[in-house]
Amino acid sequence: MDRVRAKLGGRKAAKSSAHHDDDRATPPEDSDSRRARDMGEGRSSDSAGSSSGGGRGGVMGLTQLWPDPAIESISKVETDVDVIAIHGLGGHPFKTWSEGEKLWLRDFLPYSASKTRIMTFGYNSAVAFSGSRSTIRDFAIQLLEDIKQVRRRDKESERKIIFICHSLGGIVFKQALIVAHEKEMRYRTIGDSVTGVVFLGTPHRGADIAYWTKLLAKFANVPLLGGIRKDLLGSLEPKSKELGTICAQFVERGMKLQIFSLYERHNLPGLGSLVVDDFSAILHLPNETPIPIDADHRSMCRYLTSSDRNYLTVANCIGELIDATSGPSTQSYVDVSVRNFLWFYLRAVDATAILERIPVHWGKSSRWFMEHPEFKSWTTPAGRQAIWLFGPPGSGKTVLLRSVIASLSARADDRETSVICKPIYFFFDDKDPSRRTSDTFVRSVLKQILEDTRTSHVFRYLEGFDFKTTATNENGLWKCLSAIVEKSRGIMFQLVIDAVDEVMRHSAGSPDNIIDRLQRLLALDPSGRLRLMISDRRPPSYEFSRVADVAPISIDNDDTKSSVQEWVEAQVRKSLEASKVAYSAGEPLEERIMDVSQSNFLYARLAWEQASAGVKTWSRQRVKEAIARLDTVSHDLIEVYCRLLKTIPATYKERAKIAFTVLRLCREGLTFEQLAFLEALHGEDFSRRTPTISEVRAKAADLRQYLSEACGYLVRASKDGMVNFTHVSVKDVFSANLEDVPKENRKILTDFSVSDQAGNAIMLDL
Repeated sequence: MDRVRAKLGGRKAAKSSAHHDDDRATPPEDSDSRRARDMGEGRSSDSAGSSSGGGRGGVMGLTQLWPDPAIESISKVETDVDVIAIHGLGGHPFKTWSEGEKLWLRDFLPYSASKTRIMTFGYNSAVAFSGSRSTIRDFAIQLLEDIKQVRRRDKESERKIIFICHSLGGIVFKQALIVAHEKEMRYRTIGDSVTGVVFLGTPHRGADIAYWTKLLAKFANVPLLGGIRKDLLGSLEPKSKELGTICAQFVERGMKLQIFSLYERHNLPGLGSLVVDDFSAILHLPNETPIPIDADHRSMCRYLTSSDRNYLTVANCIGELIDATSGPSTQSYVDVSVRNFLWFYLRAVDATAILERIPVHWGKSSRWFMEHPEFKSWTTPAGRQAIWLFGPPGSGKTVLLRSVIASLSARADDRETSVICKPIYFFFDDKDPSRRTSDTFVRSVLKQILEDTRTSHVFRYLEGFDFKTTATNENGLWKCLSAIVEKSRGIMFQLVIDAVDEVMRHSAGSPDNIIDRLQRLLALDPSGRLRLMISDRRPPSYEFSRVADVAPISIDNDDTKSSVQEWVEAQVRKSLEASKVAYSAGEPLEERIMDVSQSNFLYARLAWEQASAGVKTWSRQRVKEAIARLDTVSHDLIEVYCRLLKTIPATYKERAKIAFTVLRLCREGLTFEQLAFLEALHGEDFSRRTPTISEVRAKAADLRQYLSEACGYLVRASKDGMVNFTHVSVKDVFSANLEDVPKENRKILTDFSVSDQAGNAIMLDL
């Protein structure tokens, strides 16, 4: 490169001193450059401000800018990657990329990308978007044919290609990639060689015809667009359909690429608005990096000096794409560093071992969710950011998410696209110290990413982190994860998180909880690299819904109820069939289990265990006895209820004790307000004063939520608002003589009940 620089520098010295700037060298002006300088009247502009299109006296097809074929010594510079620039509507193959006398593709880029062959593609852009019979497809085919000819001539049919596209020139590129896939026999090697693209203000709105019509009208109404306007206005509708179809078809083809989408931040003078806003300029793909440019639509691709901030941004994008064509050069270092980080510092919980302990879903119980439109959208590149699955305890959220993870893992293994879909999961458990904090969560997430050979290369994005220190600091670990999400093109992280309510309960009062951290992660990721699936007992908060594109889905629905019904029928009928008893004999038992379980998977399983306890051979009489067992207190039923009581978090234990005591002793039903008043009087919050009406109402709302979450199988509210035990057997359990209760369950009942004397003292306050 020093030899090339010397050649260029010698030429520059012969030029007039009037053109001094901070650029280090300028190649000689060849015949193509002279043609570029001489074309058009005055100063040209691209897309939204041109006085001469690329085809009106312009240079058509591919023109090589570097290595300069007109200078023998430079023309022999070895290159291994092609960079091709495509101008937009009303643009020009040279002027689009020029400011003053500086054509940055020729004058600046070779210094940072000397191993690239740089070309610019010219086409009659005014005709392409007007009423002419020429179509965008025609110009895309012309582009492919020119590339094919150049590669055949130089016997370099498999060298990698990177595109730079301004404005609607990106549409020509998209169409070319679509055609390359359609006509594989002729253009397959070209399509396979394209590795990346830098879009500069290219609209990506899919098949929204109304949008394209409005956008083209915006272009047409810019005064500087000149002669294009008359041709354009009469053909907006058909051209809109064409543009929409191209963009819709490109998404699948573009998944294998590394994409930079640069979007303007300044209004265009004369228009008073952005030509292409950020929503339109970003594809929202996981293999895309969106970057704002401090310029308007016209100037975002023109730079007078090589120190221009916008030029440096574009040059860095091109440099990253070039580096990616040769693959990681520090793989051995990455492998060693990953191992050290994983095994010596990170010390994360084994997520796979936890997953294996979760029961497999019942039959078709997860099918409704897999076929849900929101789930399908969530798995696609441009789909939903987040799904929030909510429902009461025991409704099957955890088991359902296990099925989701299995499905996502199978899809990830079968995908043919170069975008890596990486399922990551974590199951919170308030009773397990290794699974109840956001610190243990982020350690597990990093471990799952870095131990996967498909994604371990993201370690390179953590350069500069002191891993020994970082691993002892939760904030440092979250910074690691943020860096990975922000920079990892080509990966869609599908993060499935179960029981967020349990970590939120454990971290109550923390100024920076896991939901806050996840919201910040989503804010770093406009391209959709991170997808969240969260399960909680409650629906998403207003704040989370405002920040994230979230789809709330209740698991407490008819599909789940049908699945519970099928499960109960299967258990009962399988047992009756083994004893050669008619199915009809078990129908009353099925109905009773469904009634006491409230169509809840956990409660249905516990009810079935209670009903079938000790039964080896079924008969009609045994069915009647099983139904009776669900209505009476026995050691088996006490065991069932104690297992439920153990699931109530310790932080709620005192509140539950008061509620259970009042409901056990009160002969009439109570409202939530009455129950909350008693709970408030005997709680720590109001030990020295009487609560106000507003405080009681707030307590009542909180109590209603708490009881439905933590005690749903034990307590329920009727339609008239009265609260009571779900069944008389619950009251009997709390009234049982503790001396008759097995020792292992005696302490559990003691923790949730008080003596009759203490209970009556509470009731006197009502």
